[in-house]
Amino acid sequence: VNNLKLDKSRTTESISVKWSSVVGATSYKIYVKNNTQGTSFTRTSTSASAVIDGLTTANSYTIKVRAIRNGYYGDYSAALTAHTVPTKVTGLKTSARTTSTVTLSWDKKVGASGYKIYLYYPSKNQTQLVGTVNGQNTTSFKISNRKQGVVYYYKVAAFVRDSGIGDRIGYLSSYISKTAKPNTQKIT
Repeated sequence: VNNLKLDKSRTTESISVKWSSVVGATSYKIYVKNNTQGTSFTRTSTSASAVIDGLTTANSYTIKVRAIRNGYYGDYSAALTAHTVPTKVTGLKTSARTTSTVTLSWDKKVGASGYKIYLYYPSKNQTQLVGTVNGQNTTSFKISNRKQGVVYYYKVAAFVRDSGIGDRIGYLSSYISKTAKPNTQKIT
């Protein structure tokens, strides 16, 4: 089997793949290894694509496919490695703020390669990337150049990084709104 690649989208519990069909093949055997947990299983498909479901969130999987014709098995394809998507980030809050900065923190997502931090514009339902942190254990981010009295909205998403494929961003958190800390003056 040749040209094994991702097809459509990945979810928190599935990976879709496709490959070039083999003339005369009656079915295809799909080998799936969970690299995170060290387990494996096989599935069978009668077409040159498959949705592999029942997977674990934010885990790394290696997938190989081989054709079956009249009970004979062909060689496996080159392996494809990809992650399932992380679930939505939870626990987003402000952990510190000054007159010009806001520090956000959130709950750790096991299996995440890191997190993307976004400014959120509710009136347009749009986001703007303002930062990236690498590693599942880095669960805070300081945003500078905030103006006093301006309400800013933020969202965070976990991502997984696949070699040769790039980052796959999970679902955005609920938003949080915060202003920079007001400048307090003492009256004497």
